[in-house]
Amino acid sequence: MSGKGVFSDLTCKRWGRFWLWAILTSLVALSLGIGFIQVLMVTPRLALLDQRTNPERALHALIATEQSHPGMSPPSWLEKSRRTLRPTLPNGGMDVRAAFYVGQDPNSLHSLKENATRLSHVIPEAFYLGDMPPRLVTAPQNPDLIEVVKASGLKSIALLNNNMEGVWQPEAVETLLREKPEGQRSFAEDLANRLSNGDYSGVLIDWQQVDPVYRPQYSTLMAMLASVLHAHKLELWLAVPVGLDVKLLDLDTLAETVDHFLAMLYDENGEDDPPGPLASQPWFNQWLEVLLGYGDPKQWVIGIGSYGYDWPEKGTPETIGFLDAMARAQNQPGTAVFTRAPSYSPHFSYNDRGKNHQVWFLDAISFRNQVELARQYGVAGIALYRLGTEDPKALGALAPNQTPQTLSVLESPDRFTHIGEGDFLRVENAHSPGRRKVQADDGELWSTEYEQFPVLPTVYHAGAGDPDAVAISFDDGPDPQWTPDILDVLKEKGVKASFFVIGSQAALYPDLVRRIVDEGHELGVHLHPSQSLAGVAPAPESGAERDPAPAGGAGGPVNGAVPATLQRGQPTQHHRGGGAAAERPGIGLRHRYPKHRHHRLGQARRG
Repeated sequence: MSGKGVFSDLTCKRWGRFWLWAILTSLVALSLGIGFIQVLMVTPRLALLDQRTNPERALHALIATEQSHPGMSPPSWLEKSRRTLRPTLPNGGMDVRAAFYVGQDPNSLHSLKENATRLSHVIPEAFYLGDMPPRLVTAPQNPDLIEVVKASGLKSIALLNNNMEGVWQPEAVETLLREKPEGQRSFAEDLANRLSNGDYSGVLIDWQQVDPVYRPQYSTLMAMLASVLHAHKLELWLAVPVGLDVKLLDLDTLAETVDHFLAMLYDENGEDDPPGPLASQPWFNQWLEVLLGYGDPKQWVIGIGSYGYDWPEKGTPETIGFLDAMARAQNQPGTAVFTRAPSYSPHFSYNDRGKNHQVWFLDAISFRNQVELARQYGVAGIALYRLGTEDPKALGALAPNQTPQTLSVLESPDRFTHIGEGDFLRVENAHSPGRRKVQADDGELWSTEYEQFPVLPTVYHAGAGDPDAVAISFDDGPDPQWTPDILDVLKEKGVKASFFVIGSQAALYPDLVRRIVDEGHELGVHLHPSQSLAGVAPAPESGAERDPAPAGGAGGPVNGAVPATLQRGQPTQHHRGGGAAAERPGIGLRHRYPKHRHHRLGQARRG
């Protein structure tokens, strides 16, 4: 064992290392001290706060911008195989000025009547291909639509898709693509006959979610279908989605047979996507330039959107119209809305009973910008998606020599807007125009700032419950035998319900009416089928009882109980407002825009 101690350092190496460590530590400490002293000597400067009349406005704009979600760009294989095309043609007229028509929306017909002279074509949902084995289903057409089309001299292009009851059915299309030639020809002849009998000028095929492995068979079927339709003097139009479904389409081959491609340049972000632009200008430009590299630009009709989505914090967004967006903005003080570079996509956020919403929509300015860009490429025309949801100024932007001032006034049309969810309604019938400042930016694009939102007739919906909630309603009482037992059970279980009583029964059993109210249930009263809501007088403010109405009538207070809700006697009339208001577009109490039927760009392929 060595005699050296544990801490012996005969060579002084440890001592040198100690001094090196000490010197370095001192230098670091000195630097930190100098920096600390400098910080203390700096005069603090606070940036001025954003001096806005309503700080909530800045918050809303920030929320909507930070949560925006870019859409899908054209795939690389599509870009590589197309020819290069630049917008070098002079601005000119467009032969096709089409618009999609949705039969379930009464506003769609109203808009068609107002804009028929601006259009050349209308595209109604006319046929569906679905079920197994596949069958071709004809959708019933509104006689009023047929009358407007004939009176205006419009050409009607029937929309044929594979969406039945809100569900895409690619298996039906794929089965048809596997069919023998004689079976496919039989389908084509059947379609041609239905088109001719319906006075259509042609058909727009919009088949989505079809496996791209059927790409060759799809091209073959379209060539045969074009041959049959052309023999009947009918046109074949083909919808071109922007997203995954485009892989099904051999655009070079199809260009040899179809009359028109319709590029669906909207729904950059849709029902299955996070909040974001519906058709931002860069996204629109990119897809337009790529798609027009196939076929002749005069074959292309460019689909341009004019509608909106209201995204809640959780759940599926609601499809809304431009006027609905304006009503929401008008009801949220301090809302700031712009259509400006780079996206030219108007949007805002609002809060409804503690729940945040984001609204993205397309207006007349975004519509005009996209029309002008398409016009420069020399395309055949445009197709508005869709009638009934558009900015009322949108189709007016098709006219040449428009100025920013022509789009600046925000009118308040005689059309009801909707806010909220549920079947308990409050209606405000007020009108006041708004305005937006529209100006030309550098180049061809216009921008706008909404300065005052229009005041619009609005139906406020409330009472929507949780998805797993159940509402209990008892009709046509009170009944001396059953109503007491029902009330006993509800009281025992601690459950509240609604009782819609008949006026004559309520007059006979006022004590039961009083018990319904005293135990916390909702009391409603049926209207007679012939009665109008507009004709129901309010209850006397003095509280004096009014004579009970005849059987089925609305009546007044019964034993001091005033009904909170009115309900019509016939189910077909239960959800329609009475009086003159019922004849106005959009007043249907359960009216909502039909579910958007275009394939979401972010939707995954099925397995």
